[in-house]
Amino acid sequence: MNISQVSKQASDESLIQYFKTTQDQNSIGILYQRYVKMVERQCQKYYQDAATCQDLTMDIFEQLPKKLIAHEVRNFKSWIFCVTRNHCLKQLRHRQYFHSIEDNSDHIPAAASAPPSESSKTQKINQLMQSLKALSPEQQQCIELFFFQKYSYAEISSMLKIKVKHVKSHIQNGKLKLKRMLK
Repeated sequence: MNISQVSKQASDESLIQYFKTTQDQNSIGILYQRYVKMVERQCQKYYQDAATCQDLTMDIFEQLPKKLIAHEVRNFKSWIFCVTRNHCLKQLRHRQYFHSIEDNSDHIPAAASAPPSESSKTQKINQLMQSLKALSPEQQQCIELFFFQKYSYAEISSMLKIKVKHVKSHIQNGKLKLKRMLK
């Protein structure tokens, strides 16, 4: 297939195959045009804010080339639907986790009467980063990949060449240890 064959009439599978062989971003652009509205609507199921949905949609399509190379995609529409759902859920999990850390660290009576300042937030982030260093290397890696780089359990498992149940265990045990250290 050559560049003239990459057209708006090409099937999703043809576009993906062409991208995998040539790394030509035009095929990604065509997939974007076809599915951007569907991805945004899917994001709206998790977030009401239109700007957040647009940001998430852009994140998904920015990561698309790397994901297409890493995965065998047979039905793009179903696959992008699942990728979108998983991305939104990861974002929600990430936000909830860090909101719970902020909520748990605000038990100081003086801080309860005044809103947290930027220096207070910076201090909490520094404290979290210091606490991360106290975790085992496996826990650090898994938490970093899961919460900060937003990889799934399966992706972390394949990257670190460990079982998914061990990834989950490292994340769960690391979270518990962090919670105890931050109290």
